[in-house]
This record gives sequence, structure tokens and C-alpha cells, in this order.
Amino acid sequence: MSSARRISPLARILRSAAFRLTLIYAGLFVVSAVVLFAMVFVIATAALQSDMQAVLRTEALQLAEIHRRSGLLGLAEQVTRRMNFRTRGPIYYLVQAPTRQVVVGNLPGMPPVEGVVDFVRDPSDNDSGDARGKLTGFGLTLADGTFILVAQDASRLIDMQHAIVQAFTWAGILTL
Repeated sequence: MSSARRISPLARILRSAAFRLTLIYAGLFVVSAVVLFAMVFVIATAALQSDMQAVLRTEALQLAEIHRRSGLLGLAEQVTRRMNFRTRGPIYYLVQAPTRQVVVGNLPGMPPVEGVVDFVRDPSDNDSGDARGKLTGFGLTLADGTFILVAQDASRLIDMQHAIVQAFTWAGILTL
């Protein structure tokens, strides 16, 4: 009789080169899918943030030009008009006099901040009922000390990030 042990079929499969190669390729596929997801997520987020910041910067510079031509009163009238007739989603405005007194706007007063700023709205000031309230803004201090802040709700960015995660989740489930 032979003293050699019998190897089970499962053990034979697990020790085979074909199984090991399949496992290695499956691991490489998972790693490459995770890297692809991370790259798409980061690049898409950066592109949308850059686009949002460019729109806000352009809006703030247009208001600065109105202030230069028409003064503080003309700027206040233009901001009021823009707040009342905005059709592409809410844009928030703040115009502060050099004394930090709010002249016009739908944001509370704040210390002047130059350039891009992210902040959270006070939920009690939120007239839209949106609980998220995260805003991205662009601030500009003019030569006479007047401060202009133009901001937009960041929910569009958050929605896009959720859509990417959902798409990759469904693709991963279907791939499995």
C-alpha cells in the first residue's frame, strides 16, 4: 500500500498555477479599478471646483467694474437686481461698506477675505430650506475699502461626487 496522502480536488485546484495566475490578475484588476476611480473622482472634482471659482471670480470682477463706474449706490442696485432675477440657481452676494456695515446682500456680514473662500451658512439664515448650506465664494476688497463677496452653493459639487461614487459602485457590482 502506498503511504502517500491523497490530495483533495480543492487543494489541487488551489495549488495550481492557473488558479494563482487568475488570483494575481483579479488582484491587479481590483487595484487598477480603484486607481481609476480615484483619478476620475479627483480630476472631476477639481474641474468643477475650478469652473465654479472662475464663474464667481468673473461675477465679482464685473461688480467691481460697476462699482468703479457707478459707485456704491449703483453697485447696490445691480446686486439687488441680480439677486431678484437669478435663473441659474442661487448665487449669494454680500456688499459691505469700508465700516463693515452690510450695504446689500443675502449673506451676513463677515471679515473681508480676498480670493476663494469656503464656508458654511448659518442654518437660521438659510431661506431655501437646504440643510447642507456649504458655500464657495470669491471675495474682493475694492480700492475704497468696499468688500464684495459672491458665493454659490456647493451642493452641485457634492451631487457630482455622489454620482461618481454611485456609478463606480454599480460598475463594480456588475463586474463582480
